[in-house]
Amino acid sequence: MKKNPMIFNSVHKLAPKTKPAATTSGYRVVARGNDAAEIYLYGAIGGDWYGEGVTAKQFANDLKGLGNVKTIDLRINSEGGSVFDGKAMYSLLNEHPAKIIVHVDGLAASAASFIAMAGDEIEIAEGGFVMIHNAYMVAIGDAREMRRAADMLETVNNTIVDVYVSRTKGDRKAIQQMMDDETWLTGADAVKHGFADKMVENLKVAASVSHPDRFKNLPAALRPNRVRAAAALARIAAIRNAASGSKYGVGDKVKVKPGKEHDTMTKGKTGTVEEVSAPALGIKFEGMSDVHYWYTDSELDKA
Repeated sequence: MKKNPMIFNSVHKLAPKTKPAATTSGYRVVARGNDAAEIYLYGAIGGDWYGEGVTAKQFANDLKGLGNVKTIDLRINSEGGSVFDGKAMYSLLNEHPAKIIVHVDGLAASAASFIAMAGDEIEIAEGGFVMIHNAYMVAIGDAREMRRAADMLETVNNTIVDVYVSRTKGDRKAIQQMMDDETWLTGADAVKHGFADKMVENLKVAASVSHPDRFKNLPAALRPNRVRAAAALARIAAIRNAASGSKYGVGDKVKVKPGKEHDTMTKGKTGTVEEVSAPALGIKFEGMSDVHYWYTDSELDKA
């Protein structure tokens, strides 16, 4: 391959013309004192165009910054992400001298599932899920490139199986089949198959999936949670709208003023405000799925 491939839940988006400073949502590291720390891995593994998710480099720096802690509580609610970032994070935790206690608060899917295997102890909420499946990637090229890509995926899958077998002590062929089938494990199933050591009471964190179209066997129990998650995000958006000072809010229909277009593709199109991050608004225009353009109030009119 000419470039390092992105493997697992890779989402490729066009970069906007302008955007606000990137933030890493859902991830934080907290020193608790008494030689203890807590890491919240809530969100994507690996970074994307918009700075969402946590990279292995940032994770390594944050671990180092904790100093000589003796206990790390790793709390997970993630759909996964980059397999290479995930494998590096797993290795960093596995080699760390502290006792690692993993808490699957909601969902540990894809890359997040094998990061969880670094735990000396693994707890899963009663309503939590662990999902394992084969790696996937996007490749471009001739037949030789496709064969090399397939060989790479086979190698990656084998290393992931190694991690699961090492922690669960399960049968290798059985785990490979579970990955082939895209297997979703409830809390009880995870304990039964060795992916967790015990179940604990649910936290106020609902397991949810932002992109159900990526999965072929998504449990029905996860879909209602998306509604609750969307409602919570809407409340957060309302607060951000009020704080931004913008006259537009999430969901408003807008159009770009003549001569203010950043790209000819947006000319004459109606868009929907999807993100407010003063002083810019993230707009998704009709017919342009998953592409955001950033504009200020002065460049927009209400549609």
